Amino acid sequence: MSENQYLHEVVMTAIVVKDGRYLITKRSPTKKRFPGMWTVPGGRLETDDYLALPKDTEHYWYNVLERALEREVKEEVGIEISNVDYVTSLATVHQDGAPSLVISCVADYVSGDIKLQPEETVEFT
Repeated sequence: MSENQYLHEVVMTAIVVKDGRYLITKRSPTKKRFPGMWTVPGGRLETDDYLALPKDTEHYWYNVLERALEREVKEEVGIEISNVDYVTSLATVHQDGAPSLVISCVADYVSGDIKLQPEETVEFT
């Protein structure tokens, strides 16, 4: 890997709050990274999260991270969230050499029943 790598995988995670409780999920044992570990729902930013949408200004799309996180939580655990707020971020370079930026947020539960996507998560609490 070069000394100044520009291309990063961007990952969003959500600490989902409902009635003062937090949703955590157990990753599928078949996941490439962190198999079988407990975490919060989330996933990667994809270019489809904005390329198919009209730009908010002449040059930019806004709130792409928030929309990506809402999509990922809906796909992964089947619920709707809102009021996404930044908590912290971390960066790492995985064993395969891929650099990742993880942006962790807190969000309010809005609606839906937990329905796990088995290839992503196998349990929740």
